[in-house]
Amino acid sequence: MGELSAALSSSQAGFAIFDQLAKSDPGKTLGQSDLAVAHGDVGGVQLAQGNLPAALSSYQAALAIFDRLVKFDPGNTEWQRDLSLTYASLANVYQKANQPWRVREELAAARAIIVQLMAQHPDSPEWKQDIAWPDQQIAALRN
Repeated sequence: MGELSAALSSSQAGFAIFDQLAKSDPGKTLGQSDLAVAHGDVGGVQLAQGNLPAALSSYQAALAIFDRLVKFDPGNTEWQRDLSLTYASLANVYQKANQPWRVREELAAARAIIVQLMAQHPDSPEWKQDIAWPDQQIAALRN
């Protein structure tokens, strides 16, 4: 609705709650996942505001958490997908920062996760849909 300041305040308030919950029980993976999503929410608003350094920091924090979660439970496809989407979000930051080499790196990382998920679960239409976006973005970079 264009109310980016209000959206940021709301996202930061949600982040503060999830941060406190994650700190109260750091071994609880659901709390860590929620915290990573909250980092991503804040990053999305920061990106929309044009605050690229803050968005980059938020997405990198989300990436670090999802990376740990995927290493903890490699069979959790939801976390793998979230990790892939976070790489895609980083690609968006680098796109706005006019760093095409970094965009390619992040898109390749996002795509690699989806390719792996497709190999593990070939009948899932979700992965076929998810791979379309990085493929389109990579193709656009070549043009």
